[in-house]
Amino acid sequence: MFFSKGKIDVLLNKTFFASREVIEGTVVLELKEPVKSKGVSVSITSQESRTVRRSGKTESEHYTQSWGSQSLDIEKEYPANQRLEYPFKFEAPNLTIPNMPLPGFLKGLVGAMTPSQKQFKVEAKLEISMGLDVNSHRDITVAYTKEEEGKGNI
Repeated sequence: MFFSKGKIDVLLNKTFFASREVIEGTVVLELKEPVKSKGVSVSITSQESRTVRRSGKTESEHYTQSWGSQSLDIEKEYPANQRLEYPFKFEAPNLTIPNMPLPGFLKGLVGAMTPSQKQFKVEAKLEISMGLDVNSHRDITVAYTKEEEGKGNI
């Protein structure tokens, strides 16, 4: 993503992951002029929404859930005209579908209503002192896995 002083980007080898698979990538920062910053970080988040009824009215609620973050560099003045690369690794969120003993017709119904994957964002941030933070993100998808029979969620 571009901003007046340069750009920050999130590079990933792929965008589809299995539950608990390692997500590897690189945050790339290129500045046109020196910038004082509180640091560079990367995080993985998901957007959630739900419909609720309050006082006879239906309302939508939206919120962001954080699944982890890493600080990639410290507070300092970041130099101009250099390509700074910050490798990172996250474990994809553990998304499991519980193995429930249900009669055949209910198993099919529950299976049809259960999501098979979930969307997330891997977001890089340059936190600028006395200014607006600069963000860039990549959307990723994580697939649910079925819980093994006889085993709980680990």
